[in-house]
Amino acid sequence: METRKGSVGGQRKGFFGSLFDLSFTSFVTGKVVSFLYVVSLVLVVLNVLLTMGYLSVLLGAYLSGSTDSPAVGVIVGAILFLIVTPILLLLSVVYVRVLLEIVVVLFRISDNTAETVRLLAGREPDAVPRPTVPPETDGTAEGPADTNDEGRIG
Repeated sequence: METRKGSVGGQRKGFFGSLFDLSFTSFVTGKVVSFLYVVSLVLVVLNVLLTMGYLSVLLGAYLSGSTDSPAVGVIVGAILFLIVTPILLLLSVVYVRVLLEIVVVLFRISDNTAETVRLLAGREPDAVPRPTVPPETDGTAEGPADTNDEGRIG
């Protein structure tokens, strides 16, 4: 049995078919999530490096102007860049990954729900198993049918 990833309606569509599906029965996100992840990683790395570089230079310039030795500002700025940048980069990558995984999970839930509805729609209403009364009881609250008047079996 073939599963239909990325569609709710039943037929599998390509990227452009899903992109221009005005009824939104076929989704594009599942097809482009890997590309979005790569683009997000590049943007996160650029953002973190530029931001931390700017903050390190700004702190270094401030400390160089406020102390007697300009080397102090450069050293503190470099240490800030080398210590904080990897931590911030790791946290940012984890954040992007978690967000994209949440999106993928939501689309998989949608696909699985649509598949469940499709499978259940093919069944007849009476095909659902119903609870049965065990054979040793007669369905009343009195207990087993073979008890005597005193409630003892035998």
